[in-house]
Amino acid sequence: MSGRLTPALLALLVAGVSCADASRPLSPADVQGPGDSSPLEGKQVVVHGIVTGDFQDYGGIDSGSLGGFYIMSVESDGDPQTSEGLFVFEGGRHLRDVAP
Repeated sequence: MSGRLTPALLALLVAGVSCADASRPLSPADVQGPGDSSPLEGKQVVVHGIVTGDFQDYGGIDSGSLGGFYIMSVESDGDPQTSEGLFVFEGGRHLRDVAP
């Protein structure tokens, strides 16, 4: 494996579920929603996206590292009220090493 993950593989790894457990992957716009908070807050979801930034090294708040990675939608949903990208915070637990 070249170190890069396909969007479909990433969708399964972000939620930490196996292929058998995955339902329809959501886009970052689905997860973010049009309001001030996610309509899916507190739920475990499967997200389909493309890695655009890798900041997985996490040395704590004072280190300046972010402890996660950015993903963006494969296709725009056309809604200006939703975001096409998300930051996946791992908090020191690597879900999987990713690369843009």
